[in-house]
Amino acid sequence: MTELPYMPLFCKDLDSSTRDMTNAQLGAYMRLLVYAWVNNGCPNDYETCSRIAGGIPENDWKVLRRRFLVLDEGTTEERLSHRRLESVREEYATKYRKKCESARKARQSRQGQQPSDSDSNSEINSEIRAEIKAEVSSEAPLLLTTTSTSVSSSLSWNPKSGFVHLDPALRAQWAQALPLIDIQHTIGKAHMHLCSHADLAEKLLKSGELLPWLVDWLKREQPHRKATEAKKPAESWMQNYKVAEYQSPRLAARKGPKTDDLASAGVPRPQIKTPS
Repeated sequence: MTELPYMPLFCKDLDSSTRDMTNAQLGAYMRLLVYAWVNNGCPNDYETCSRIAGGIPENDWKVLRRRFLVLDEGTTEERLSHRRLESVREEYATKYRKKCESARKARQSRQGQQPSDSDSNSEINSEIRAEIKAEVSSEAPLLLTTTSTSVSSSLSWNPKSGFVHLDPALRAQWAQALPLIDIQHTIGKAHMHLCSHADLAEKLLKSGELLPWLVDWLKREQPHRKATEAKKPAESWMQNYKVAEYQSPRLAARKGPKTDDLASAGVPRPQIKTPS
């Protein structure tokens, strides 16, 4: 039986098919599904299933039992499972076996060996995990072309000289892919980090992962967006505001308009006659 550490959850189908269940029934149902996925089915026994689900009343068991079918009925391997779960698990198990086979053949072709069926599952799983983690970066495509085996093996590091045998063409590619950082300054920061973490430097040198680590360091230093220019502070409406001298309306009416204002409006000046 192929062990799959993950189980797909079809949320829409699960929600529509369990609307008539109570919270207790749904919780027990999910626990039985998870147990059936991991253990290739549940025992065809009420008491055992009740212990697996943390306790199921008999009325709830009648509701849940209708959701499961009996597989290998009449044999010692008789078990309960879900029809949809079995079909999905078989589909995923087939894909998993194909990935295991392709990873095993690829590893043995690199080692110059003939394929054999006695390889350990841990080595196969490590190959599969490595394939899954390899993702194509759209932001810096030039970085992915620099992690070849020849370049990785030639690159070295020591506390006195820093990174040795670092190709200048590689620096130029990094500068083009990561225009928002100073490549030389960032490599210096990586050198200082390795100087203060000797165990990490020793691990990278032994595993040959020094160049991928340096590439990840450069990518982390790259800002997500360009720095925007500082905007000038907006002028406040109070900046050029002048407070007018207050005059009471009654006093302004008593004084009347100024003479200069009347002249500008075309009103003739009053003639002041002096007594003769």
